[in-house]
Amino acid sequence: MSVRLLIIFSLCRLAQRDRLSDNAFGSLNEAEQYYEQSITPVLFLTLQCMGVNSVDADHAVSHLGRAEGLALLVRGVPYFATQHKVLLPLDLCLMHGVSQESIVRREVGQPLKDVVYDIAGQAHIHLEKVHYIRDT
Repeated sequence: MSVRLLIIFSLCRLAQRDRLSDNAFGSLNEAEQYYEQSITPVLFLTLQCMGVNSVDADHAVSHLGRAEGLALLVRGVPYFATQHKVLLPLDLCLMHGVSQESIVRREVGQPLKDVVYDIAGQAHIHLEKVHYIRDT
């Protein structure tokens, strides 16, 4: 595939993103898919601008985009709470007994820490895959 087509493909993926709401993600998988489609294309474009044309690099960037997105999700919890918004995946919140109201009230207890730990753990898994791809 030519560089021009890859750039067009990446820009089209960005343009197709329709998540403009402030609603929570339904699941951790939904969050990962969103970040795969919003952050990863920018990283693909960066690779193309650097002249990198490698399937392994593309694979690593795919995992890196998801890890970066999940880290941003966790990092944004305090800010979004001040805006009365919660983006954390509902499936994890339900599993750990965390209500959106408790997040907005900034009640930091073990259940919220468990939700954050699960998200961070998934981000870490993606980073481990990036390191594995790099080392092979």
